[in-house]
Order: sequence, then structure tokens, then C-alpha cells
Amino acid sequence: MHGIDPRAHRGDNHSALALPSEPRWSLKKDTNSRASRMEETGRRIGRTLGEAERRVQDDLQQIIDYLDKEVVSTVRNESSRSLRIAAEKLSKLADFMDQQRKR
Repeated sequence: MHGIDPRAHRGDNHSALALPSEPRWSLKKDTNSRASRMEETGRRIGRTLGEAERRVQDDLQQIIDYLDKEVVSTVRNESSRSLRIAAEKLSKLADFMDQQRKR
């Protein structure tokens, strides 16, 4: 019989690398590693969004404060001044109409 007898060649492979019982790319380890990386990424994104939300809320409060203090008071002051001017002009118009009726 011509063939290779496996028993005769057992010790001839001394320089071959010994393979670990579980490969490096083990699905279990890779899944855990991926999951922990995803969790950490999720936490970082959550912190970033939380910080952005706080900054937006602070900016929005500053805008509201500005509108309340500056714009609303200016509009009120200008509105009352405008009403006084309009009242004065209406008074002059009423005087003019009275004079035209007398003629």
C-alpha cells in the first residue's frame, strides 16, 4: 500500500504554530467588545447632547430675558409715544374739520 502513514509523521511538524483552542476573532469576544464600544459611544453622544441642550437652554433664556427687558419695554415706550403723537394729530384734524364746517 502506497500512502502516507499518519503515525509515521507525527513528530515531523515541530515548527508549526500551535493554534489556540478559541480563535482571536471569537464571535463572543467580538460581540462583547462591539457592545461595550457601542455603549461607550452612546454615553459620549448622550453627554455631548446633554451639554448642547444645556447651552441651548441657557442661550434661549438669555434671548427671552433680552426680549423682556429691552424689546418689550422699548415697544411699550414707543407705542405710548406713538399714541400721543397720533392723538395730537387727530386733535389737529378735528380742529381742522371744525374750521371747515364754520366756513
